[in-house]
Amino acid sequence: MTRPASERRRHPRVRVDLPLSLSFETQETEVQIKDLSLSGVCCRTPFEMNEMTQVQIAMELPMDEPASIEIRGVVVRCEPIEDQEPPIHDLAIFFTEFQGESQQRLAEYLHGQLATQPVG
Repeated sequence: MTRPASERRRHPRVRVDLPLSLSFETQETEVQIKDLSLSGVCCRTPFEMNEMTQVQIAMELPMDEPASIEIRGVVVRCEPIEDQEPPIHDLAIFFTEFQGESQQRLAEYLHGQLATQPVG
């Protein structure tokens, strides 16, 4: 028997509405985060990306003392959202490397968010 995806997740996700700077290959763009966890992020993007594409992520976390974080990751899923013009994709990125204190700052931010609105 297969467990539901929410039970297989290593880290809980929270819904957030924050911008994220995404760099890959020779491009850089700003996208909107859909949900976020300590192991990855799902965001909305106007372009399709291949799985296993390596990306660099930068974002500003709205905390008592705002925190800039930088993370390296890899695309694990890219699915078009139906009936969207222009096309929009749900992009899932798995975090592979945190820069500096980024992991600690993200954990602090998520802890505060989980107290108010768990997603699964």
